[in-house]
Amino acid sequence: MCDTAALISSLSQMSTNGVSVMIGQEAFEEAAATFTALTTARGAIVRTHNALDEVKTQLGCGAMAAGITEAKPPKTGDAIMIEPRRAA
Repeated sequence: MCDTAALISSLSQMSTNGVSVMIGQEAFEEAAATFTALTTARGAIVRTHNALDEVKTQLGCGAMAAGITEAKPPKTGDAIMIEPRRAA
């Protein structure tokens, strides 16, 4: 997602560098659609994770770890600020 956002940012900055917005518009639109699809997919993964957690509880399974075994970060509601990466 970060790379796609960086690409979108680079494409949108072309006009500030004197390049017509007509150049690269199709690529910009496709990158924006890709970002939307990635955002939707990420939400589906989170909802699946939550649904599986509920299934685990319904089945009476104890704690079960799969994949990355690091503890989940606390739910604080605070946003994490990440430094933007520049596209090559």
